[in-house]
Amino acid sequence: MDVVEDIAGVRLRRKYDLNAPKGVNGRNSDNTLIKKFLNWEPDDPLRTGLEKTYAWIYDQYLAREKRKIAALCNSALPVVGKTKAASPLAS
Repeated sequence: MDVVEDIAGVRLRRKYDLNAPKGVNGRNSDNTLIKKFLNWEPDDPLRTGLEKTYAWIYDQYLAREKRKIAALCNSALPVVGKTKAASPLAS
């Protein structure tokens, strides 16, 4: 939580419920097997990956909010200068 708070530039108020389900006991990743068998390891440290992920989510959020505002603005504008033209076949 501290790393994500630091990336986001916020501090969250925490309230721990010790009676809540615990979920997975260990959340740390041990990549020794994937390194041994596939000769693979992450290109970026965890913090760098979290920074990239946070930036992507933030950009997606802003884009969605801008689309909402644009839709509201466009629906609120009156339609000006549009009239039905007479059909040339109507005479």
